Amino acid sequence: MPISVQKPVTTFELIEFNHVRDARGKEAAKIRVIEDGEPQGFLWMSAEDLRANIRDVGPSGALSEALRAYGEKV
Repeated sequence: MPISVQKPVTTFELIEFNHVRDARGKEAAKIRVIEDGEPQGFLWMSAEDLRANIRDVGPSGALSEALRAYGEKV
């Protein structure tokens, strides 16, 4: 009988939105990834990355806030 492996609960925190990085065309949303309440580090995310994470993980206030910082309506 296979062992059931639970998927971790993933949440996000917007650390900062760096307007200089955005002006240079770089990923500008610095996002902390948290799994089961434990910080896993951070990633610089583009608007495309943010939309992909919302699609894959589900709605997130932090990811939506970061998209708004890029000027996208959420």
